[in-house]
Amino acid sequence: MRDTKAKKIRKVIGVISDTHGLLRPEAIKALWRVDLILHAGDVGTAEVLKRLKATAPLIAVRGNNDKGPWAAKLPCFKAKKILYLNPGSAGPRRFRLPVSLARLTVDGKAVKAELVNLSD
Repeated sequence: MRDTKAKKIRKVIGVISDTHGLLRPEAIKALWRVDLILHAGDVGTAEVLKRLKATAPLIAVRGNNDKGPWAAKLPCFKAKKILYLNPGSAGPRRFRLPVSLARLTVDGKAVKAELVNLSD
């Protein structure tokens, strides 16, 4: 007889955006030991993707500032049933906005979002 109870799976996902070619050591530290990194666009350079891939499995999409052959390989897509999340800008400081990224914890069907402030 099979056990019909679904196993609860917990995953932690790091969400980063707007690095614009700058991947701060604080960002790498905040993303350490996540199960997956999502880069939500405006990566800036292929080097940022390389360093993120060395930290955890990575999914990245192209932002409006991502140009060149390396960026042409990145998809942009939309899906139904979206959780809207703005992780902020993790690259160069913009105006007086905080430097940040986000961590998503997926625990079964529950999803919790947490903003991680990288500002000094």
